[in-house]
Amino acid sequence: MEQAYAQKMQQLAEYCPQDCKFHRHGIENLCKVKDVGLVTFVQCLEKKPSVCNCSVCFADSWFCSCAPLIYMAKKLKD
Repeated sequence: MEQAYAQKMQQLAEYCPQDCKFHRHGIENLCKVKDVGLVTFVQCLEKKPSVCNCSVCFADSWFCSCAPLIYMAKKLKD
């Protein structure tokens, strides 16, 4: 991962709750997410999304509100 992306993700991490998976596991072990075109959410692809407090269930799908993961999914999609 480029250094600029890593720095931006660390800056965005301050907007996530302290017990978010991103804070617990760091940038080396990121959750799996997919950009589905929403502005403030990405689709969570983890096996147990309910254990993360950044996950939200809606219409039989799980979505992630973790700012660093949203940034990463949208940037890497480009």
